[in-house]
Amino acid sequence: MPTLLEILSRPIPPIVCKAAEGSLTFHRDWKPVERLAVWKEFSYDNVMKLFEEVLQFDFRADIHEPSRELTSNEKDVWGEDSLKHTLSRSLVPVIPQCLAKRWDRMHPALQQAPAELVPSGFAKVSSKWTSGGVRKRNYRYPFAQVQFYCMQNHTRYGWIITDRELVVIRCSVQESSSSSGFGGAVSTPRRPRPLSYSAQILTSPSSHSDPSFASIAGYVDDGSDYEPGLLEWQSIPFDAQGPGILTVRLALWALAMLGAAEVSTTLQSQYHPLHSYTSLDEGFIHLSTGHMTFDDYDDASHVFTRNDRSVSYDNNFSSFHAEDVHHILWDESTRKWKVILLDPIAPNYTVPVQNEFWSRLRAASYSWEQMGQGEYGWVRLGRQRPLFPPLIWQSGS
Repeated sequence: MPTLLEILSRPIPPIVCKAAEGSLTFHRDWKPVERLAVWKEFSYDNVMKLFEEVLQFDFRADIHEPSRELTSNEKDVWGEDSLKHTLSRSLVPVIPQCLAKRWDRMHPALQQAPAELVPSGFAKVSSKWTSGGVRKRNYRYPFAQVQFYCMQNHTRYGWIITDRELVVIRCSVQESSSSSGFGGAVSTPRRPRPLSYSAQILTSPSSHSDPSFASIAGYVDDGSDYEPGLLEWQSIPFDAQGPGILTVRLALWALAMLGAAEVSTTLQSQYHPLHSYTSLDEGFIHLSTGHMTFDDYDDASHVFTRNDRSVSYDNNFSSFHAEDVHHILWDESTRKWKVILLDPIAPNYTVPVQNEFWSRLRAASYSWEQMGQGEYGWVRLGRQRPLFPPLIWQSGS
């Protein structure tokens, strides 16, 4: 039976672009991409360093490949709609099956792979755009579109796919003049949930809070508090195949695994090496995969934690992203809340009794309050946008 690596190393059917040339559009909400660089770290060697144990696992049964070959009509694409249809037959069904393989080994706390896992991206026909034209300013428009999606979703990973290549993308941000001024415009990455921790953020609602993750209305956090930083990209051609080669299947699978990791997935101004780890009381955690182990990583960069320092944030209403909080404790000595963020290398924060946590998922503000004797929970505030830009910290400081 094949290994996951062998499955992901298989070629994908060739596609012939018959679409006419056309112009690239630019939306006024997209901020221009000023800094662009090749994402050299996204390579076959690094993917193997991050996921070799999973990729080399032998499975008892193969995945369900597409049941039939592409027809001649499906191989010929005449526009983005037909390209998406063809990819939905040849590529899209494969990736979720591969993500499900040994998912519990990489993400034991999540139990199973989420339904929507692959980071944001879109399709373009090669007659309109290829990564080879990035020196032309209008060829940066698709990058600006992915950058916009990443800033909306506060995630660093994205992609563009054509009939010739997959382009994987990592976005970053820089300090914005409209940010809180408390260390720069950087959202905190997530920390892996302990095995005994199954509750999601904001699942302890009070009678005043909204317990659902229903449709978002009103204010939309469009990333306007952030200014885009460096955008890194790497192209994987469709004809890349075989052992030791980064294929389209393998690259898209790896990008989805990085995006689903329980650490380091949100936007920052700079990033640690892909193959890096830090030490916690319970062991060692990989900062790109979220994998916990009791053994040190011999060939990875060691990043030291910042949990030994606490930062006081004393505005009348401090603002945090609720999804970035691991847990909150009451400190009787200071009469303030102690906020422990999900990122294992982030400092701890103390905030006053009056506080505000902006939820990206619910597009609403919440306050963490004492509900009764020994009981605490989220109380939804009436605001449809944050009173202040949510607190963010500078990873490089």
